[in-house]
Amino acid sequence: MVRILNVSDTHSDDPSKFKYIVDVANSQRADVVIHAGDVLGQKELHRYAVVYHEGNDRFMDWLPSEHRHIMRVDLEVKQNGGIDAIKEASDEDKDLQVLAERYDIYKPQIDALTKRYKSLGEFNAAWTKRDIERASKKLDEEMFYVFARLDNALGGCKCPVYFVRGNWDTDRFMNYKWKNLKFLNGVVNVKGINVAGAPNWNEVVHPIPGSDYKNRETDLMFGGDQPGSNEFKDWVKKEATLKELANLENRNEIPPRLLNKLSVYNRLKDKKIDYLVCHKGPSFLATEKKIIKKKEELVNYGSGIGLEQIIRDSKPTVISAGHIHGKSRIGRFDDGGQYVCTSDKAFTVSDIDAVTKQVVANGIKVFRFPDKKEAA
Repeated sequence: MVRILNVSDTHSDDPSKFKYIVDVANSQRADVVIHAGDVLGQKELHRYAVVYHEGNDRFMDWLPSEHRHIMRVDLEVKQNGGIDAIKEASDEDKDLQVLAERYDIYKPQIDALTKRYKSLGEFNAAWTKRDIERASKKLDEEMFYVFARLDNALGGCKCPVYFVRGNWDTDRFMNYKWKNLKFLNGVVNVKGINVAGAPNWNEVVHPIPGSDYKNRETDLMFGGDQPGSNEFKDWVKKEATLKELANLENRNEIPPRLLNKLSVYNRLKDKKIDYLVCHKGPSFLATEKKIIKKKEELVNYGSGIGLEQIIRDSKPTVISAGHIHGKSRIGRFDDGGQYVCTSDKAFTVSDIDAVTKQVVANGIKVFRFPDKKEAA
């Protein structure tokens, strides 16, 4: 039997939270700990948000008072990822819905004023860019000590600790020279169980700049209720031959030549995988309940096409994922495969049969992170 502790979405730089994970791993005699991404909290996000906010205020001070409220709408839209992203999320957020409506109303005036103040805007953008670069260097220094404390906390674990990248985990995190954290970039054998890791795809955290995600492994999205959900189809139309397009349409066969261009697929293809750990899960594991216009609806965030193909090829017995916040989720797929999903609220310890590669009966324990009040 193999005992796996799966955790994700800790979103904290508090060493005590990781000490709790380590204590559970040691008391439960886990054979391995796997963190499925989104390790840290708000420090990077907050630092960059302050820079953008200061830049916006500076630009507003340079404008005539009668134009400020209009251009403020444009700046708020840009700071929230652009109008397409805002409209996509507006059903779930009344403030974003109001912002999108205001943007549509002011669009002609925004276009005219953007042209009028083009030079001023470019000057402010260059200023903000320099501030972001300075903030990034400062974060490099600050986060070094955050990572060192976290690394030290993980050093108390009596078993190996592996990590799969999430959308909050920037290059800064990935480039730190960890002593007690190993990146699960391929397949590792844990007492007879082949464990593989697949990272988050596409989604990053705004307004953290793209320069902090230069080394992010990506996977084209398939499906999902968000912008970019057709990017795989668009990519195939551009890259595929007529014969490949026909096979895709008639047999749902993704051209192997194109799959090999996807890093997640290329890294994990032809590998024997029993236990697959993802940040953002495939299939319905990328779906969560949201309150939209006062009604509870299911929202699907899309899957990585390379990951989906790996799952079809290797048929892992167990798939674990994170990304979705709230309760942990445990169950079976239609084909009998099992899933064990952790969240920001709870993590799991699972007993896996080394022969069948399945979770044993009643072999999953759920551990809830203590509230700060409880911890106190």
